[in-house]
Amino acid sequence: MPIILTIVLIILAIAVHELGHAILMRHYGVAISEICILGVGPKLLSFRCRKFFGDTPITVRLFPLGAFVKPAEPMDNFIGNKQYEHIFVGGIAMNFLYTGFLVGIFSLLIAFRGNVIAPVPLLLCLASSGIGLCLWKLPRVIGYIVPILGFSVLAFIIYNLTTLPIGESVAGPIGIGMLVAKINAYSYGLLFGAFISINLGIINMLPLFPLDGGQIFLSVLHRRRPVFMARYGTMIKTALFVGMICLFVLAFGSDISKLLP
Repeated sequence: MPIILTIVLIILAIAVHELGHAILMRHYGVAISEICILGVGPKLLSFRCRKFFGDTPITVRLFPLGAFVKPAEPMDNFIGNKQYEHIFVGGIAMNFLYTGFLVGIFSLLIAFRGNVIAPVPLLLCLASSGIGLCLWKLPRVIGYIVPILGFSVLAFIIYNLTTLPIGESVAGPIGIGMLVAKINAYSYGLLFGAFISINLGIINMLPLFPLDGGQIFLSVLHRRRPVFMARYGTMIKTALFVGMICLFVLAFGSDISKLLP
């Protein structure tokens, strides 16, 4: 049962990320054709939440390798760059808020058992919730904060890749699955769900295309250096996409190394 709880919490971490995008798209009047909260490929499930998203279908697809929110038409046709950046940071903000929520539940469980709440989970709960609220409520700072944090995380990943064995520096779906299989307590499941959620938010800050951080970084460049981007925008976008492919290859290479004897 702890393993099932952990899997459900991980699925919810992916779902709230996409719902964060969808909520802000609705806020700015962007028409949505589909909200896929889990997976790619053929549809397994489709339903509607008319109170929040009207007749927009919310779907689950066969292969659990991602999720997406599909606008009815390109967003940059009728909203400004800052609104565009705010929409893309919505998923990141929701992951930080969800992390704070799970760590908060973990702390309450510890308290109900009569134990003293350790300061680290409490600080993580407050910090994660605070970052999530700032990103959600203060769109003016997105163009500064997200690229700085994204490049900092990228530098940290590159440092780890050059100093640690590949199996210890990054992990893909198989590596995560191997960790989930070892969970034997509900409290650990809550913490692992929080760990996946905050990592999902942090990874999406990376200035790589098509991650949220890459979309925000390109939007900031278009807003501040329009002449430069008119000339070199396609080249920069391609470079960010190649960087994303390299990161995925390293993650799956790490998974394969874990399977080898």
